[in-house]
Amino acid sequence: MKKQLLVLAIFVLASFANVTMSYAQCDDALKPMAGKKYTYTISVNPTGGKFDWFVTTNPNISASGIAVPNGTGAAATDIIVAGTGYNTPESLAATIDITWTAASVKNAATGTKYYLVVKYKTDCSNNIKPWRVTPINLFQISVLNVNSTGAAYADICRAEYVDATIGADDKVTYDYGKNAFYLKVTANNFTGNWTPKVDIIALQGSITAPQTIDSIMFSRNMSFAADSMMSITTGLASKAVSDHLADNVTTGTDEFIYIKVVIIDGKFEGIAAQTLKFNLSATDIAGNGDVDVNATCVAVAENDNVEQVLKARPAMTPTSPSPFLTAN
Repeated sequence: MKKQLLVLAIFVLASFANVTMSYAQCDDALKPMAGKKYTYTISVNPTGGKFDWFVTTNPNISASGIAVPNGTGAAATDIIVAGTGYNTPESLAATIDITWTAASVKNAATGTKYYLVVKYKTDCSNNIKPWRVTPINLFQISVLNVNSTGAAYADICRAEYVDATIGADDKVTYDYGKNAFYLKVTANNFTGNWTPKVDIIALQGSITAPQTIDSIMFSRNMSFAADSMMSITTGLASKAVSDHLADNVTTGTDEFIYIKVVIIDGKFEGIAAQTLKFNLSATDIAGNGDVDVNATCVAVAENDNVEQVLKARPAMTPTSPSPFLTAN
């Protein structure tokens, strides 16, 4: 008698904290995002047989040697990270756990078709069934203003002056110091690592000459003891940020860094408040850019942008006599 497989995919819903929106309605086991484990299961009749689970891009699913290798998620070319029983012809498991990677997302976006195949055999006969799986890009970052301790942000008091020196020409050279700004950036739905970028054009456009960008650095903690630099020309990080626990689970709140941006006031007095623009973007290990989606899972304009206010320095105007010495 011909054996039949009753195939049922378990679609796991999830929600995430500290991100722009929940992706519960956007991903499922047939449209998986990177960095999340999906469980695929079947029921069989009769029971007691052997299973063989594998992923392939070959439409001839009955061919041999076509399984995609099981990876760790750390390499840019890894396609899946699968649990026990993957590509094991004598497996006793009617279920398989698979985490799809950033590379699978990238490849699917350019036309690669992935098939999750399960074979089942008994002492009498066998059967084979595939799913078509299309990984989707839901890599996202969220940006939060924080203070120098990582706590809640408040508008920033301008740094106290560092020096004021009168030259031989009776002109005053002022040094109004530097101001530091802090951001917390959380990444979700990736594998391996990700690379943040600050929009330098937007930042430069929100400061006033002779103000300049002194430095941009990032760290997993607010001490910045093991900080890594970001280019003040391109805004790119000098190195990628690895999966925090190297566990390929990046749907939570632990995949974050802090960014410290230092702006030099120098000779700029700053007697009016300023609003500085911090626009962030990122790419994952495979080059997928971060995305934002609306409640119906449609891509929308990036909104990983925040602003911070640098308060005015006290203004001083001579009443009598006048004027003050001229600034150099």
